[in-house]
Amino acid sequence: MSIDVFRKQLKEGTAEGIYYLLGEEQFLLDRYYEQAKESCAPVFPELNLIELDGKKLDFDFFADGIVSYPAMSDKKLVSVLDFDSSTLKGDGAKKMAAAFEEIAPGVTVIFRDHAKEKGKANALESLIKKSGGMIVRVERPSPAALNKWIQGLAEKSGASISDADCSYLAELTGSSMLRISIEMKKLAAFSQGGIIERATIEKMVAPEEEAAWFAVSNAVCEHDFDALMQAVDLLYRQNVDDTVIAGMFYRTFIDLWRGLTALREGVTSQELAATYGISPYAAARIMRSATKLKEGEVLEGLRSCRELDRKIKSSGGNKKDLIYGFITELLEFQMRGHE
Repeated sequence: MSIDVFRKQLKEGTAEGIYYLLGEEQFLLDRYYEQAKESCAPVFPELNLIELDGKKLDFDFFADGIVSYPAMSDKKLVSVLDFDSSTLKGDGAKKMAAAFEEIAPGVTVIFRDHAKEKGKANALESLIKKSGGMIVRVERPSPAALNKWIQGLAEKSGASISDADCSYLAELTGSSMLRISIEMKKLAAFSQGGIIERATIEKMVAPEEEAAWFAVSNAVCEHDFDALMQAVDLLYRQNVDDTVIAGMFYRTFIDLWRGLTALREGVTSQELAATYGISPYAAARIMRSATKLKEGEVLEGLRSCRELDRKIKSSGGNKKDLIYGFITELLEFQMRGHE
């Protein structure tokens, strides 16, 4: 199901049954969920809105919630955030399927997953499809659509921003709509209803390190020299300090080691997120990336990062040249297939 169809159902008040909202953009997932609460639990939400944590779902409580009728209303919403599909092992899938079969009229069930990317369907997705539920993929907006949205935010605050500076703001924030919405409030207030200038953006908006880390991490794991050089070039265009870039590589290999350890010990991405205080999406990315590198590559990467840090702090050489040299040596080692 397309997001447009889902939004239409919410607007018309016809959404009912089981929905699985997937996507990387938390801002959009949360916005559509807020609309769902207004549409699917408009009366006595204290009775007709049940919100559950998917990482520790009580199947019996969940089943009671969806098989019972709305209270003094014809609509009820049961929400589950970031469901851990590993709990469907054993008799979990049978319990879930049985609950789906008994869903009461007027009840809407929405699963939201902030960490799910496109790819192989997980156990919950497959189960929902078999039960006649709807999979709703919340895509990131195109660059043009994102710029239009940013300009709309500016207009609501009585300010304006050029298309080129919209793109620059998106680049700095990793195109995160959640962060852009926060930054635009500050920028519009600072500009006092005037034009939001490039200089103001450079002064007030720090580069998005999380997005940069994803780009660096992906390139390292794919042994993609061009992508890694592009990611580092972008950081330099954003005036990121050399030591911060070097630290980003160190963080990449630390996280990959954590991912390898988690895979070895049978730890889930949700447990990894809780242990290190990172987002579910970041934890899922770490786990997936860790499967692409050998243990020897990660250990060599950590060793090389320590050596890079020593050179940056002690040598009189050009720090940028040291970082590009580090990248070359790192990927040469990986391509040789050493362990």
